[in-house]
Amino acid sequence: AANEVDGVASMSAPSSGFADMFSRKSNRNLTKGVRVNVTEGGIDIDLYIIVEYGISIVEVCKIIKSQVCYKIESMTGAKVRRVNISVEGIRV
Repeated sequence: AANEVDGVASMSAPSSGFADMFSRKSNRNLTKGVRVNVTEGGIDIDLYIIVEYGISIVEVCKIIKSQVCYKIESMTGAKVRRVNISVEGIRV
């Protein structure tokens, strides 16, 4: 769901340093950049993304959270407790 949002360039593994933040690399591996933790209280999701230059990061993250919660809850019936989004880079 996250990679379908306008402004998301790609998913990413957590960065290893400041130099990774302004990478021109694009990788569309759909499992990369996603961590899921299922607990008794619900599902916690960590997303690591690279955004397009010039977009509103706040607005993109709001849309991602909304879409991820809706899709996971409608597919599984389980409650999503948290969607944590880390912006790991900006594609220029």
